[in-house]
Amino acid sequence: MLTRGASLRAAGLCAASSLAIVASCGEVPARPDILLVVVATLRADRTTVGGYRRNTTPALARLGATGAVFERAFAMSSWTLPSGRYASEVAERAERILADDARRAAFTAALPDRQGALLDDAAYRGIKERLALYDTKVLKTDRAFERVLRALERRRERQPGRGDLVVFTSDHGEGLWDRAAMPGEPHKPEAYFPWLYSDHGLTLNSEQVHVPLVFAGTGVPAGHRETRPVCLLDVLPTVLRLANLARPAGLDGPDLFDGDGIDRRTHIFGVTSRFTSVTASGRHRLHVPREHVAERSGLSPVLYDLESDPFERAPFTGAALSADLTSLAALWRNDHGGTLETVGVDDTARRALLGRLGYVGGEADR
Repeated sequence: MLTRGASLRAAGLCAASSLAIVASCGEVPARPDILLVVVATLRADRTTVGGYRRNTTPALARLGATGAVFERAFAMSSWTLPSGRYASEVAERAERILADDARRAAFTAALPDRQGALLDDAAYRGIKERLALYDTKVLKTDRAFERVLRALERRRERQPGRGDLVVFTSDHGEGLWDRAAMPGEPHKPEAYFPWLYSDHGLTLNSEQVHVPLVFAGTGVPAGHRETRPVCLLDVLPTVLRLANLARPAGLDGPDLFDGDGIDRRTHIFGVTSRFTSVTASGRHRLHVPREHVAERSGLSPVLYDLESDPFERAPFTGAALSADLTSLAALWRNDHGGTLETVGVDDTARRALLGRLGYVGGEADR
């Protein structure tokens, strides 16, 4: 069951996993069984395979050692609904979180001067407690995932001719107080220290869209680590090829193990109700506010150099590049949309269900 898994408002992230098994027919299947695990709101940089200082995902790390790890995998939205529809931070996380003083300084630096004083000892302690709870939830999810992997191992022992393909990823990341809240957005009454953004769904910065991605099993090269940028759009074409299934005409995204296909992609796009982003050649990322956001908050396009600034802290000045990418983002948005209607939620009952789960009618849907 896919759950929202975003209960940081109450007590940290609820990292819920979505498991789907597609089984083949026959005693000795010609195609592998497929296990797809999608964990809600899991940041790549809070996992062991993403270089996190805490061993939060040991089972995932062991799986990655037997298969392939994609170090720069990006979701195409920070909101579950469009991220899942489009199926689309560099792993070298800066060590600014090793010391409490450095961590607190980073939080304070993200705030305007008049709000920095609000981050007193009690507020900072509260943030630390919620970050620890997030890590605990991630570890618990990893332990549940380990039980699933053990069950697959037992099945292979009973049925040695059977093949498995395991794919592990996340729909998007989470803010975790790494960045100042957006101007012009109302503070959620249930949000802890709302001057820093703890949630997801509005922006497309690295902490929001950099996700873990691991493949293992039938047809996957062991020990493969891909450092070129990829996106969740590429998962389906890869699974189809590994499962010996025909690729439908018009399906976007290269095979993740086709290096030439990855190299041919020059841009990765992202979308929320507030922004469109475009990442060029894996290096420069431009965030373009939608018209209603620009009018309401006065925001303008912001460009970052991910090579020198992977966490998007200092805007990069490049007028010509910004203009080119702004035009490209507008063309892409016109072609692909990104509103609720374009992601297929046109059924009243389904829309009501998504509303109860928190996917529709909230801030990300406005």
